[in-house]
Amino acid sequence: MRVGRVGPATSVAIGTLTLALALVCVHLAGFPTVALLLAQACATAALVVRLLRGALAARTAWWWVLAGLVVLDLDVLLRALRGTQLPLPQWWLAVTPLGLLAVLLGVVQLLVGPRRRYDTAIVESAVFAVTTTALVWGLVAQPHLVAIDASLAVQPHAAASVFLSSAIAGAGVRVAWARPEGGGALRYVVIALTINLVAQAARVVTWESDFSRAPWVGLLWIGVYLSLGAAAADPGAAHLVGLSSPRTARLTGPRVVALALALALNPLVVAVQQLSGADPDTAGLLFGTLLITPLVAVLLHQVSRAQRDTEARMAHLAVHDPLTGLPNRRRVDELVGVLVERVAAGQSAGAVVLFVDLDDFKEVNDTYGHGVGDDLLVAMAQRLADAVHQVSPDGVVARFGGDEFLVLLEGPVDGLADRTATAIERRFAVPVELGPLVTSASASIGSAQVRRGEVRSASSLLSEADAAMYDQKRRRRERSAP
Repeated sequence: MRVGRVGPATSVAIGTLTLALALVCVHLAGFPTVALLLAQACATAALVVRLLRGALAARTAWWWVLAGLVVLDLDVLLRALRGTQLPLPQWWLAVTPLGLLAVLLGVVQLLVGPRRRYDTAIVESAVFAVTTTALVWGLVAQPHLVAIDASLAVQPHAAASVFLSSAIAGAGVRVAWARPEGGGALRYVVIALTINLVAQAARVVTWESDFSRAPWVGLLWIGVYLSLGAAAADPGAAHLVGLSSPRTARLTGPRVVALALALALNPLVVAVQQLSGADPDTAGLLFGTLLITPLVAVLLHQVSRAQRDTEARMAHLAVHDPLTGLPNRRRVDELVGVLVERVAAGQSAGAVVLFVDLDDFKEVNDTYGHGVGDDLLVAMAQRLADAVHQVSPDGVVARFGGDEFLVLLEGPVDGLADRTATAIERRFAVPVELGPLVTSASASIGSAQVRRGEVRSASSLLSEADAAMYDQKRRRRERSAP
């Protein structure tokens, strides 16, 4: 019986599970700090190796994650020595939130990617996670801290850790829901973020008066670090660069209401606590608001930018052909009208209009289908633009309709139409490959011109060029007839 090879992703999963079981045994054997330090060392080593090998996408994001891991590693190591040789000062309580903040910055860059400027769903998920956590904090965690007489230094530290973790987890779950590239690496990241949130909350609600915690909380931290290490080691990390498709951002009624509630939630919780005679949750209000307010500001900025982009895109589509991207008939009518007025006023040396009609284009559509026909139009539009700009860099090429194009040139008119027509015919004669079709194209070209000081209407100039084009097409058919 032949046994298939185990793939890299499977090897990572098996190795992570085996290591997790071994570290759980070490933890249960009475060495929880050793187990945690080993888990941190494994995650940090896996990330360093993959970074040095250049095997990770979004390297800057992973460096932020690594910086956060190193800070948290140092925190655990020094806390293990506390009470023996190196008691820690009160300001050291800020180290854990700083480490988590570095991981947050890295994970946000990792999950969002450079193409996600206007996707509000990720920010909304973070806001929802923070507001939900605020309720749990106000109802469970903060009263427990008051009951064990936690100091004013401990409460902000705990609040910052929990709220930062909730924001990271909310963003990560939203990205995983959208299923971007990254595969197993993304799943490991989301698992790590979720376990981290549970671990942060569990650490707070199990604190005793001496701030010792339930032993099983350490098992959650082992899961966090091993999951991050597996994410870096998984082959999918080479493609984990953010969501794969943009999402339109817009403010709807429910969204506005939800954002208003998110901003008002923390003050409402404090008001309820004061009315009930409980101590106000200063730490929760501070860190919840510090997180939610900038998140909402980022969300509104994204919506504003997306709205401006949408308006610009709609304005562009109004005067451009969606297939070729060239100016459309509406736009070219405006340009011709402005140019003939400048020529009549003596402000321009002259203008030339060329009508370009592809020959036998209907046969391509009938034989190969409209898909190939559209590809041919796009290819010829690009060649037409290249040919025109070779003669006149400022020339305008537009799609007039169907298989008809219009060229608008400004400058001394003597010989300009002939030079441009010759350049177009040469570029069109080069064979083009379009799937099953390999062909060269020809076009019928008619021109009209107006000189400095000559008064012509835009419509008469276009009509003259159009008539000249059809006249050339007729003569070609007569010559090719048997």
